[in-house]
Amino acid sequence: MSAPSINRWSRRQAFSLFVPIIDALVIIGSAFASRHVHYLFMPEATHGVVNALPLGVLGTILLWIGMNSTHQFRFVELAKATRSVVSVVLTWGACLVVMMALGYMFDYGDKYPRSLTMPWSAAVAVLLAANHFSAAMVIRWATRLGIFRQRVAIVGATPRVMDLLARFTASTQSLHYDVVGIFDDRINRVPKVVGGIPVVGTVPDLISYCRRKLLDVIVIALPWAAEDRNVQIIRQLRELPVDISLVPDMDMNLLPPRGILWLGGMPTVLVNRRPLSEQQMVVKWFEDKIIAFAALLITAPIMVVAAILVKATSKGPILFTQDRFGFNGQAIKVLKLRTMYTGLGDSSGRQRTVKNDARVTPVGRVLRRYSIDELPQIFNVLMGDMSIVGPRAHAVTMAVGERYYYEAVAEYQSRHRVKPGITGWAQVNGSRGEVETQEQAEERLRLDIYYVDNWSMVLDIKIIWRTAKLILSDPQAY
Repeated sequence: MSAPSINRWSRRQAFSLFVPIIDALVIIGSAFASRHVHYLFMPEATHGVVNALPLGVLGTILLWIGMNSTHQFRFVELAKATRSVVSVVLTWGACLVVMMALGYMFDYGDKYPRSLTMPWSAAVAVLLAANHFSAAMVIRWATRLGIFRQRVAIVGATPRVMDLLARFTASTQSLHYDVVGIFDDRINRVPKVVGGIPVVGTVPDLISYCRRKLLDVIVIALPWAAEDRNVQIIRQLRELPVDISLVPDMDMNLLPPRGILWLGGMPTVLVNRRPLSEQQMVVKWFEDKIIAFAALLITAPIMVVAAILVKATSKGPILFTQDRFGFNGQAIKVLKLRTMYTGLGDSSGRQRTVKNDARVTPVGRVLRRYSIDELPQIFNVLMGDMSIVGPRAHAVTMAVGERYYYEAVAEYQSRHRVKPGITGWAQVNGSRGEVETQEQAEERLRLDIYYVDNWSMVLDIKIIWRTAKLILSDPQAY
């Protein structure tokens, strides 16, 4: 995937994380500042200034819980100045009520007198409001410059597209989107330009375009009566890690916005959602880097010893690289310790490794048995190609029978909506090792898609724990 596509997502993700961090600094910093002021005007106070820290930390935790539970730290909510300011002030008021209740229950009134907490509470409310108002203004300014705009493609050169584009033009929300083009399989039978937007290709062209330059939203504007055609197109596009929505044939303004994606004031039906929200992507990024760095420190001696044994017992390089599917179906170079005799290993992945495979060296059998050969993939995680947990990275030529995996199994590419992982939900649920039948391939895909659609940090930790146990007792490791 091209760097501009990643940068476009990363800007929104980073900004969504930046605002709550500033909120935390405001709350904790104001607690210390209020304590210092309290000393100046009340020198008889005997409590140390360090008491400000638990006050600020508790306030931060409560605010984060309140704002996250109402999704107010999402980018789209931060962009709404009035709503964001009102929400953060009301949430802060609720936090104060909880803190007062806790203070009463645990008799902390003397340690945190009103002469300290009241100025702190007021100062935090003002500064939080200022922070969220400023954030909304920055989003508005950056969006006008195109920094935060979402890239949109439209499928179907239909009269409904004219209505959609007209609504875009009439709405200030149109500033949040850049329409890159219209795609229609009937390219030789439709106008070359619709509503000022060029018709640039077919649905396969759209998929290729999205591989090169990842989009944010794909809008399908075909008549709903063309059910078979809509279903076919949705199935083709669902392999992409983007929001996909249908423009309705009827007036849906009276419907509640559940499962509705609003574009330029027009409601569209959301039929596919990115597997991870902007905040979840940030959380998983930190999870990957922290765990990978810790794992590198712990396993570095093991990798060094394994590398020496590989080099000393057979001719050839220490590392083995293989082209595998990464995020959004892009090919990545996955690193492993070499476990086969040089010249016998299949870098394409077409030839599967089987039990008692003669190509595997004696040292390689031990490395594969305990998954030590997978340890260099920690560097893939640190480089950003992989995650610690995710669907396993399959070789691009991996086959089921006589057909490529992605040809044999429907919706196979859907597993690539997140980065591949060193371990995954399928691997800890028995789908590891050789795939011999179509049914095994479909079951592995079902488990992978379950993980993609149900990601959480708790699930990742569960998978890591079960992986650690499997390393010592997995009969399918060979």
